[in-house]
Order: sequence, then C-alpha cells, then structure tokens
Amino acid sequence: MEFNINYTKHINSKIIVERDCRKLLKSLLKESNYYKISVLVDKNVKDIWLNSADDFFEINKDYQLIEVKEGEAAKSLECYSKIIKELLDFGLERDSLLIAIGGGALCDLAGFVASTFMRGIDLFLIPTTLIAQADAAIGGKNGINFVSKNIIGTFYLPKLVLIDPIFLETLSDIEFINGLGEVLKYLVIEGKELPILFKENLDRIKTRNNDVLLKVLQLSVKTKANLVEEDLEEKNKRMILNFGHTIGHAIEAVSNYNVKHGIAVAYGLIVESFIANRILNFPIEDVSFIMNLIHRLNFDFNFDYEVNELLNYVMLDKKRRKGNLLMALPRKMGEFVIEEIDEDVIKVAIDEAKRVVLNA
Repeated sequence: MEFNINYTKHINSKIIVERDCRKLLKSLLKESNYYKISVLVDKNVKDIWLNSADDFFEINKDYQLIEVKEGEAAKSLECYSKIIKELLDFGLERDSLLIAIGGGALCDLAGFVASTFMRGIDLFLIPTTLIAQADAAIGGKNGINFVSKNIIGTFYLPKLVLIDPIFLETLSDIEFINGLGEVLKYLVIEGKELPILFKENLDRIKTRNNDVLLKVLQLSVKTKANLVEEDLEEKNKRMILNFGHTIGHAIEAVSNYNVKHGIAVAYGLIVESFIANRILNFPIEDVSFIMNLIHRLNFDFNFDYEVNELLNYVMLDKKRRKGNLLMALPRKMGEFVIEEIDEDVIKVAIDEAKRVVLNA
C-alpha cells in the first residue's frame, strides 16, 4: 500500500507499507543522481541487518555509514553536532542524500539533521521498530531533547519512507510492546477498523502474525498521513495525534527517559482518557476497553512518581497557547476535540491513575 503526503505541490512524501519493500532501496539509489549518501544507523540494526546476508543495503555510490547511540540518548545537541561535523568531513553537499535506518529516536534525529544541514537535504527513512513504523517515521515532525523532550525541532518531510514489517521479527518483546503503546493511540483516533481488528485478532497481534501486523500498520499510517496532509505544522487538527503524549512525555522526563516512549504513552492514554471522561463524558466503557487492552497486551508499568513532580513536567509541555495547556481528547472513539485543560483537572486524573493503575 502506498501513501502520499502532499503539503504543497513542491513538498511531498511517499510512504510505502508492504512486506519486502526494503528491497526497493537498492534500485532507487541506483537510478538516483545523488552526489553522495550518508547513512545513520544504530548498532543493533547494523549488526542484524546491514551485516547480514540480506542485500537490501547494497549502495553503488559514494557513501558513509555513521553509527549513532540507541534510543533517546541519540537526540542530544552533542550527537547532532558530531553528525553534522562528520557530514561536512565527508563532503556532503545539498544535492546529497541522508538515509536513516533504525527506530523512532533515530528517525527524529535524522529529520532534524536533514532539515538543518545546508538548509535542507533529501531524507529517506527505513524505520525498523513498530513505534517508528506506525508513528515516528510518518509526518515530518522531528527534533532533539533539551531540558524536555523534542524542545528543539522542525517540520520536514522525508522524500521516502519504506515500512517493511519484516524488521519487526527481530524486535525484542519489550520493543514490540513499546510500539503497541503508540498503535493504541491510533486505535482511539481511527475508532472504526482498528478497534475491531484488535478485538478479533488480539492473540495474533501478540504473536506478531505478519498479515495482521501489516494491516495494523497500514491503518495506522493511513490515519496519520490523512491528518498530516491537512495540518503539517500542527496548527489545529494534527494535535489529535498528541493523545496520550502530554502525560507520556512527562512520565519519560520524570524517569530521566528510563521509561520507554510507547510504555509512557500507553499510561498517558489511560490518564488522558480519565480526563476526557471527566470533562467530555468520554464513555466509561471506552475507557475500560482501552485499559483492558493495555492489560491484556502485558504492559508493565514498573515505575512510580510524585504527583506534583509529574504535574510540573506536564505544565512544561510545549502544546500551550498563551500559557494555557491544550489537550486533544476523545469525545467518543474516532471523534476528538482540542480543549484547554485546567491544572486541577489534570492533577486529579494523575492521582487517580496512580491509585487505580499503579496501586500506589
């Protein structure tokens, strides 16, 4: 399945979601006119895929391979500066290409590098984790962490995203669950086919059935691509994609990023569903459905926090307008509104989740 995000007639992003689509890379590069190519990759992906018998990564042009740190540790000013220097030393120019092969954090970093190096060079993304395939590689939001998550960043669409579910076969169990946290966000946003797919195929999803996972990815990507095309720079409708993330990002920050993003987002979905129930009458049966799925998917919320400390991080969230915190919240499955949320309402929900979910 192929999607196109057209921001303007001059700026568009092609996304291909198919088994074995990684193999398109070789022919696309062979036919391209890029002067030089730089490739960002983390060690795990390099060891498993770039050093394997799989020949999808054969490049017949002048290229460099840059190994970066894994996870959120890569999204720092230090790593960014180091990469920019290596690109300059290699002689990369504006008619060159940056490729990133890896997880969500690497996609975020690569997008920021590509958008700022010489005011912008072409970018290809090959996401290799579920969280990257379903979300991080789609839509052109990127950034690095400074004080809080993604405080420094740009909007910059990759020219091409190749989403091949074969990469999910080598994920650890924790990374697979991590990705499902982000997918569950789309289940509530899409609100039609994805909830049914999860109801009818939960065991097949847990065992990574190829056909079901491909359908999950295609529906998730389609949902995000449609929202991004309407609102690339998150002026309004794209904010729906932040469901679960205001609380999720705060959980990550409180834990010093020891809690994985998707795990934090899954917890955030619960807290923000509580808020939606309180102020928008989001049906309690839908809140229970979300909580039950998270339980049956074996999410391990092995963390704790002080309510006021978490609230302080929540109020630092960048999704503010004139000092007021905005949240995208469901009125019902598949129907969202953007609301200004009072700090006291957030505190009550955070405290309720701590008691109900963490039993603390």
